[in-house]
Amino acid sequence: MSVIREVLTYRGVKVRPWMLKINQLLQGFISLWFLAGIGYLAYSNHEQLLALNRTLLLLLGALLLLVPFLVKFLHRYFEERFLFYKKWIRLYIMARYLKDHGFYLEKEIKTEKRVRKRIVFPKVYMRQGPYEVFISLELQGNKFQEKFLNLGADFETAFFMDFMDKVDSEKFITYKMAYAAFLNRIHASEVSYDPEKGVKLSKNFFWNFIEQPHLLVAGGTGGGKTTFIRAVLIALLKIGVVDACDPKRADFVPLENLPVLQGRVFYDFESIVSCFERAVEIMHNRMAYMRKLAAEQGKKELGSFVEYGLEPYFILCDEYNSLVAALSTGGSYALRDRFMAADKQLVLQGRQAGVIAIKLTQKPTADDLPTIIRDSMMMHISIGRLSDTGYPMMFGDENKNKRFKNFTRLAGKKVYRGYAAAVGELAQEYYSPLVTKGFSFYDVYETYPRIENPFNPLEGAGESLEIPTESVGEQVTLAAFARENDVPLSTARKIMELLAENGYPIESAAGTMLSDQNQSLLIQILADKRMTEDTYKVSVKRVLDLREEFADGAMQ
Repeated sequence: MSVIREVLTYRGVKVRPWMLKINQLLQGFISLWFLAGIGYLAYSNHEQLLALNRTLLLLLGALLLLVPFLVKFLHRYFEERFLFYKKWIRLYIMARYLKDHGFYLEKEIKTEKRVRKRIVFPKVYMRQGPYEVFISLELQGNKFQEKFLNLGADFETAFFMDFMDKVDSEKFITYKMAYAAFLNRIHASEVSYDPEKGVKLSKNFFWNFIEQPHLLVAGGTGGGKTTFIRAVLIALLKIGVVDACDPKRADFVPLENLPVLQGRVFYDFESIVSCFERAVEIMHNRMAYMRKLAAEQGKKELGSFVEYGLEPYFILCDEYNSLVAALSTGGSYALRDRFMAADKQLVLQGRQAGVIAIKLTQKPTADDLPTIIRDSMMMHISIGRLSDTGYPMMFGDENKNKRFKNFTRLAGKKVYRGYAAAVGELAQEYYSPLVTKGFSFYDVYETYPRIENPFNPLEGAGESLEIPTESVGEQVTLAAFARENDVPLSTARKIMELLAENGYPIESAAGTMLSDQNQSLLIQILADKRMTEDTYKVSVKRVLDLREEFADGAMQ
């Protein structure tokens, strides 16, 4: 069956040498209509023409001179406006690419008078859809097969498209190119949540925060990050709780009096840091509740938060890099360390509990956003312009050869445009939801009912869920902890011994029971080790010192 499927697979139109003349043929076809009109005008007035009517001769001459300019204009206009016309142009571009890059063979045709040379292209096919183009090139030992293996970046430039995928088969290699992303754009009011697909960000692009937890949005000032995230909130505020941190005191502060966000907007440094630390507590409370229900239901695996009827909890931070930079100055290093420690825990551990981080930044630099945190945020979206170094930081080595295009206007209108990709995938062109004149995010949010957060100790509704009082006391063995966190038991024992050496009373035996508090401590140490690549001895000392500073600060 696979053989039959391979034989019957439609790969598109075969690219042939005569297609090098498509431009000329199309322009010639347009010219015929003008020349026919001019010919009809001359025929209708042939008597005046024979009489050498000066006015008529000047008119016909002017029309003939205008024809080349009109033809070129209409040729370009049709290319931009009509899909069928554009498809012919792409065939011409593909033929020209093969010719100019030497992907052809020369055959000699002998006649009685002379020897004529004719070029022959290898088997190359183009299949064109409304949003995608598939270019298939035959391999099978031809002289170009090695060069055919790495043409994605070339095709991006040649066709002004996004290289999306490369599929290998026994005989062909097929490049998938995406275009017309603008046609997939939706209005901000259409942003919604589909339980199967996730948050709808365009007609064919969704953010599934369960499979791709945490969202990183990057872009320069004025690029449209805030407008984009406000559109995303149209969906998120309907399905879960959102805490918003706004260190600029600009974009989200006006929303703090809305019922759905009342008491959930933070803007001074201390309250933002406390919000992130409280989010860690919320995460542990949710995990404790999930473990309680799992035990009652006799589940062998804990599973995801959705299996326990929990709504997602989102913690949003605007101007993330500016916040980290500000916390590093003016004697705020203790605040910065507290913030980074809480942030690491949320990003590295929050997925299962349904705690999802959203960060907006101008540039995802390693100084402000460590690699381990950036790579753990699974969905990356750029809005507006990024620097040449910003794109590799944002989208990784998978897109190092991609040609990122920057433009802010399309057909004379301003657009919020960028790229989107899950970590490890190829970036695709993306247009932020449209916001029309008169549309108000405030008015939309105002209609939303408030969703209570029973796991937040400040909102005081936890009793109804019977959250174990020891959300810091749910115990597992050291051996079980090592298995759950994918670390050798010997490593876990070593950390315990180092903790004891630093005055933290704890046992290192495999059967030792660990409370949530001690589990959290060990996870924080593991995260610090991965992020800094220091020794465990240094990481243990740093985490304990940080906790001590935090405790002293709380007492003061």
